[in-house]
Amino acid sequence: MVIEEMTAFLEVPDAEKIVIDFYERMRKYGCQVISILQKYTSLLEAHPSVAKAIIGNSMALMLLRNVDRRDLDGLSEFLPLPEVIKDKITSFPLPSEMKGSPEAYAGFVWVRQTGERPMFTVGRNYLSEEVMAITEASADSFETKRKALLHERRMQMGLSRNGDAVPVS
Repeated sequence: MVIEEMTAFLEVPDAEKIVIDFYERMRKYGCQVISILQKYTSLLEAHPSVAKAIIGNSMALMLLRNVDRRDLDGLSEFLPLPEVIKDKITSFPLPSEMKGSPEAYAGFVWVRQTGERPMFTVGRNYLSEEVMAITEASADSFETKRKALLHERRMQMGLSRNGDAVPVS
């Protein structure tokens, strides 16, 4: 289950109770709860019980680029982030600044909370040229890419443009 824009979701009546319940119980049903938010301190200030439930019941967290050191300090109240990890998170380059470079990546810190103390792994997510080609879209290219993808699927299934079977070698 993904809760996109957690702070906006919390404006829904009883959302705070719902989120706390999800984080406390859904794991036993084999469900992963994923929450996406921009500023942890905003969540902490407005909904401290939700913030505590998220950190306290999460086995892993993925922390992306964040240049707001105060936000990381706020998160450190519940998750002891070493200074070297905070430094790394604040210094990740923007992938858009590396556009066109084969070395372009998005940096992240993976936090595993399953042992006695959290374990931190710094990583880089590289996108292949193929993924960049299919995800980069403009109004002009979207329809062309959609038609090409549809054509490729039909060919793989052995169908012509009108749905008739075509010989496949």
